[in-house]
Amino acid sequence: MIFIIYEDKWVCRKIVIQWMKYNSDKYTLDIKKASKIWLFNHFLYKKVPKTNLPVITTIHHIEERKMDKKEFEEINKITSYYHTISPKTTETLKKYTDKKIIELIFPIDPSECRMIVDKNSLREKWGFKGEFLVGSFQRDTEKDGSPKLEKGPDIFVKLIENYDDPLVILTGYNRQYIINELKKRDIRYFYRENATDDEINELYNILDIYVVSSRVEGGPRSIFECGLLKTPIISTDVGIASKILNKKSIFNMDTFKTVEPDVNYAYKNAILYLYPVYGIEFCIKLFHK
Repeated sequence: MIFIIYEDKWVCRKIVIQWMKYNSDKYTLDIKKASKIWLFNHFLYKKVPKTNLPVITTIHHIEERKMDKKEFEEINKITSYYHTISPKTTETLKKYTDKKIIELIFPIDPSECRMIVDKNSLREKWGFKGEFLVGSFQRDTEKDGSPKLEKGPDIFVKLIENYDDPLVILTGYNRQYIINELKKRDIRYFYRENATDDEINELYNILDIYVVSSRVEGGPRSIFECGLLKTPIISTDVGIASKILNKKSIFNMDTFKTVEPDVNYAYKNAILYLYPVYGIEFCIKLFHK
């Protein structure tokens, strides 16, 4: 039985709750009944109880610029083996530990992404007509108002300038940096801060392009979501991008003008990671090494 320690925030909670939904017989809320501890967020290492139970630590991504090496030494002491999501995180983690690393993408609940065929009616519902809609649904601003550089909001803004009169669709919290930069450039935007899951799903369905401009990522989940919905997406070479997207859909600032989304390629790869089938494989490989 698995005892999970995780941060109760939107993305983390969503992933853990989905896992619990499909694995009700594999986890416990009572540490006394547990056979292993899953430290889902490594920075919560101080919450790991003193015990002889093996600890599986998930490292979502590593930004070396911000890495606290002394803290990582403490994490490494209590960790039996590691779980990573993407090749780049695995390679970076190898610099700091000689412990076993299991690389596995998180499973996706198929009910999370619902493809909507009637795009025109959906656009009308949201008040859009023939605009070219560019999506970005992840945080881009630090608490002090500076850009969250690992998410590449400065890159995003530079790319947007290459489109002819785009309308940028933003959701989520802490979007001030991109909003301010768009205002400076007289680029139109639509912002739904507190979007529900259903609303986000609808917005994905009407986008002309979704842009991941990050410098460092564990996922992001948006690559899966766009893949499953056949929403055109381009991305920097971060996280799981190389696992899901065609090479021609992955860009840097030198190749942006030639990058092309490939919805069929992304869809064929994204469906490989769905519950329940892949969820079984995930558990076997992660917890029964």
